[in-house]
Amino acid sequence: MKMKKLTKTIVIIIGLISLIAIVLLFPLLYSGTNEIKIVEQRFLTFDEILSQDYLQNTTAIVDIWGTYCSPCLKEFDYLAEIKEKYRDKNLKFLYLCPMKRIDHKVRWKKIIKEKQLVGIHIAVDTEELFNDIWEQYLNEPLSAKYMVPRYFIVKNGIIVVPYAAPPSSKKKLCNQIDSVLNLK
Repeated sequence: MKMKKLTKTIVIIIGLISLIAIVLLFPLLYSGTNEIKIVEQRFLTFDEILSQDYLQNTTAIVDIWGTYCSPCLKEFDYLAEIKEKYRDKNLKFLYLCPMKRIDHKVRWKKIIKEKQLVGIHIAVDTEELFNDIWEQYLNEPLSAKYMVPRYFIVKNGIIVVPYAAPPSSKKKLCNQIDSVLNLK
């Protein structure tokens, strides 16, 4: 009798653990939409990212952000107007998010879905890629690499505005975008 009760308890516990795991890991199944492109490919250099078809012959606002960075998350609230203003222009939004653990990836996909962050999303899951971005492209010391949010503008594979304004500084960012797109 005790064995049956113990077995039943174990089955219930395993069932609860399985249910909790499914609920917590469910966001990993999110793969984006037509407007939200989640790139699952692993990159080692920023050149590899810039050479992708979806970034050829275009201008992109690059946003390096963190899943636990409250200033990063707050900036997302200012994007809708900017995206609407440049909807018909050759402008893309590239989001790079450093992550090392599975919980970061779960939170990353959950935030993308909840905030409906239209654009291209890439998880920066290697030190080599993160170091390449900071040292080779931004020419900044590695000690600055975790200072997020960080914005810059790339045109045809070249950083043309290394210090772009955050979306909350809408007028300044729009002036930078207009300049790069030759809209002024």
